[in-house]
Amino acid sequence: MMSRYSSSREDSGHESRISRFHPWHPNSAAVVVATVLAVGLLQGESASADSEDQEPDYARSGWYGGVGGIFAISNYSVTTNDLGVAPPEPAGTDPDFGNTFGVDARVGYRAWDHWAFELDYQWQAGFDSQKGSIHPDLEIDTHLLSLNTKLFALTGRWQPYALLGASFLVVNTEIVDDDFKKPWDIDYLFAARFGAGVDFYIDEHWALNLEGTYVLPAGELDADMASVGLGFQYRF
Repeated sequence: MMSRYSSSREDSGHESRISRFHPWHPNSAAVVVATVLAVGLLQGESASADSEDQEPDYARSGWYGGVGGIFAISNYSVTTNDLGVAPPEPAGTDPDFGNTFGVDARVGYRAWDHWAFELDYQWQAGFDSQKGSIHPDLEIDTHLLSLNTKLFALTGRWQPYALLGASFLVVNTEIVDDDFKKPWDIDYLFAARFGAGVDFYIDEHWALNLEGTYVLPAGELDADMASVGLGFQYRF
């Protein structure tokens, strides 16, 4: 009798242990769900950390384009005779010219982490002679086409750079008076261009660009000028 009773208790305990760890037992199911959730959470945190560590490649090779506005500062030292216009009051005068605004458009190629080249066009409208420096008034519009090379110091989100370029400059001088028989004159010049700037990347494709340059023309027309520009660039 005792052996049958003991055997019955042992069998009952064995069945109880089996039932507690059966896959469909409520306690076992809770353990499985908790384990799956914990593993998924750990994997998600690991993937998130990896994605945060992987910054976009802002210095990758490829094409880019940009547009912006500029503030142009005249440093002209030219006479009316140099410009091809000679108003009678007085001829040969060296008038003072003011500053003006303009537009900038460029397309370029990032060839290497620290080097790019670009074709840049600028239009500066209305360098006006200052009142009282000459009569009648003069107005100068310029078109500047430059082939630039850019050397970048850094390759992260902030990218300061130095710029050196060769330019073709068109200087259009106009007498602001319809009574003159020769109301305008055009000069064509080659020029050196140099400066510095910085690109700030908003994301992988879009960047803000701040740049300052100086243009030094060759030839007899002393039409130096500087510009400060702010614009957007898109990286392909």
